[in-house]
Amino acid sequence: MRAPRRREGSETKVGSLSRRRLLGGLSATLISGRPGRTDLRIALLNSPGPLAPSILRGASMGIAEAESLAQMFGKKIVLALPSVPGPEWVASVASVLVKEGVSVLVGGGDEAAAEALREVAREGKALFLNVGSASDRLRTERCDRHTFHVHASVQMHVGAAGFWLIEEKRLRRWAVLSQSDELRRAVGALAEARGATVVEDVPVVSGTTDWRPTLERLRAAAPEALWLGLRAAEVPGFLQQYAQANLAGELIGITPDVIGLPNVDPAGLSGVWPVMWHHTLEKYSARDLNSRYRGRFVQPLDAASWSAWAAIKMVGEALLRAGATPRLLLEYFESDPPFDGHKGRPLTFRKQDHQLRQPMYLAQARTATPGESDASRVEVIAEVPRGELDAIFLPPRDEGCST
Repeated sequence: MRAPRRREGSETKVGSLSRRRLLGGLSATLISGRPGRTDLRIALLNSPGPLAPSILRGASMGIAEAESLAQMFGKKIVLALPSVPGPEWVASVASVLVKEGVSVLVGGGDEAAAEALREVAREGKALFLNVGSASDRLRTERCDRHTFHVHASVQMHVGAAGFWLIEEKRLRRWAVLSQSDELRRAVGALAEARGATVVEDVPVVSGTTDWRPTLERLRAAAPEALWLGLRAAEVPGFLQQYAQANLAGELIGITPDVIGLPNVDPAGLSGVWPVMWHHTLEKYSARDLNSRYRGRFVQPLDAASWSAWAAIKMVGEALLRAGATPRLLLEYFESDPPFDGHKGRPLTFRKQDHQLRQPMYLAQARTATPGESDASRVEVIAEVPRGELDAIFLPPRDEGCST
């Protein structure tokens, strides 16, 4: 995605800034000098969006910790935090930063931003770590050598919940209710690969408020599990009517972060929701990580923050073990090194799609005790998978992200 095209002799305005002033200011003030082998420059491209605050907090904690570690070895890391007025500016701002010496781009709060950063990284031979987009498309036909995905994909969310449904609950008769074609395809592909059956696939019109006809259709289909993929703002209304309908079977919800669902009282939050991280995790240094984050920001660590923190941590480790140039960093990430994300197992990137292998967690609401916060009323009920991390993925494609 490119910045808006401007007519000859005119300037595109963003608030009080023109395109020329914005990009010129980046070149003149954000980047001063070229990086040496001990001076790694990272840029966080964080355009406005629902995940932006969490990504910024996670990256801020990540760079503070990475800087301290780098200094112990006589190295230096610099994080640029450029102002990105809107998603249409991501590519232009990132291009300037790469030309001026940034080796690593971090961001991708949605698919459009991630696609823009993917293109800039490919053209500029930089490294891009996607910390916000779950799009499977970016990991398949848009897979690129210079892009690595820390954020879990749609397929991983579906695979984690599907593994639990099939292996733990023995439920193979499914229905899908989703506004996302990508989620629908992922559920269908998983069902075909794992011997489950999709008995009902209900298309959803955005803005639906009366779910009674849909719920009766689902009652007639009698699935053992319902996959729900609605926009966050529409989830509360559906869950309220779903509870009133008293349908049998498990409900699986797919959303970027169950804690971030707006206006959802945990008392009315039903179903099981796969997430990348949860603030109640305690094993494998997770308790310490959650504590550091809460002490710094006075709120629980969520999945988007974990993704941004982990990305910066990985880059810091790569600097110490490989070097600071884009070529050395890329070769290191491609060598399948293990990273520690405080999840208890080495995390590595898959060659075929550059997706980070990692355990996922299934969360659900529980009855509150007096004095508990709303966030504390959502708890982890399972880590998935317990065995090989590839178990939650579909069979790999033959080709890899080599171009």
